[in-house]
Parts: sequence; structure tokens; C-alpha cells
Amino acid sequence: MKKIVFLLPCILLAACQSQRPVSPDLQAQAAVINNQLCVKINPQGDEKVRSIFIYEGNNTGGGMMKEFYPQPQVSSNDCLPAPPYTYQSGKTYTWKIDLQSAQRLEKGDYPSTRIFTARFTWKQDGVTTSLGQDSP
Repeated sequence: MKKIVFLLPCILLAACQSQRPVSPDLQAQAAVINNQLCVKINPQGDEKVRSIFIYEGNNTGGGMMKEFYPQPQVSSNDCLPAPPYTYQSGKTYTWKIDLQSAQRLEKGDYPSTRIFTARFTWKQDGVTTSLGQDSP
């Protein structure tokens, strides 16, 4: 009887999962402009950049996270504020950009955040730097 009393709440909790779909990552664009990395996204409405996570290859355990307070508002014409990071020629890097909408959050609209991904290979030949675009 004790087992049934313990299992019943677990079963009920497991059955009450949210039916909200998980949003797929959206594509960000990476380019080199004036020998500087420029990553652009397409924000909507009041979305602001909450954080940027940069890591090498698929190693999400390494890398660096930059959180923004206050959160900057950017447009699709702006390069994102790039945190200092040392890129090595021939290595592949991933940027995960987390945008948040305060209006959607206040209304309880889901999702109130969107994630953009830029994946690129850093190539350096003397002073010239270029990127090879990779799929996220």
C-alpha cells in the first residue's frame, strides 16, 4: 500500500507535462568586417540580448558565457557586442545567442526567449581573416 501511495503522485506528475513545443535554434549570420568578427541576428519586437555563449566545436563544457546587464537592444543591422575571445585558425566555433522579450514574459506568452546559433570556422592568413559558415 505504501508503494502505491508513493507511486501515484509520481505518475500524476509525470503525466502532467507541459505540451509546449521546444523552439528550434534560429540561424545567426557570422562574417568578418574590418578584421573583426560580426555576428548578426533578426530580433523581433522588444527582444534584447540576454546572453552569448561561445564554445569551440561541440565542446559545450568549455568556452565562455557573457551575460548582459542591462540587456542591449540590437537590430538586424547591428553586429552583436562581441565579448573578448581568442579564436585560433582552423578551429570551428559556435555562438549561442539568447534573446528575451520582456513583453512576452509579462504576458506569459511562450516562448519568451529565442536562441540563435552561428557556427563557423575561423581562418587566418597573415592579417586577412575569413570565416567558413557551418550548419548549426
